[in-house]
Amino acid sequence: VSLGAGMDSRAFRLGLHDTVFFEVDKQGLFDVKEPLVASTPLQAARRMLVVGTIGSMDLPAALKDAGFNSSIPTTWLMEGLAPYLTVRHMEELALDVGTLSAPGSALWLDGFSKVPV
Repeated sequence: VSLGAGMDSRAFRLGLHDTVFFEVDKQGLFDVKEPLVASTPLQAARRMLVVGTIGSMDLPAALKDAGFNSSIPTTWLMEGLAPYLTVRHMEELALDVGTLSAPGSALWLDGFSKVPV
């Protein structure tokens, strides 16, 4: 699950043919991205678009509506998203990810600190 997927292209280039990719982002992003990838062969079992804004969407419901199975280990990706979220939204997102994650799941994110160096 790529949270704030942006222009990520893993589903088209990694050859993970047994993997389902869920890309979560705003409709405007998908409006730009989808014409660019329309003729690119998918290298995944499936690619599901989940439209919404992190922090103001019901992420668990949206993922489940897209076919997400919380009993399967998941790799969560959060690249470049953290700086745009409030502390409250990060806490809510952490709870959602924890609730939706089966044993063996992993989270990759780049983070930033409010503490001056």
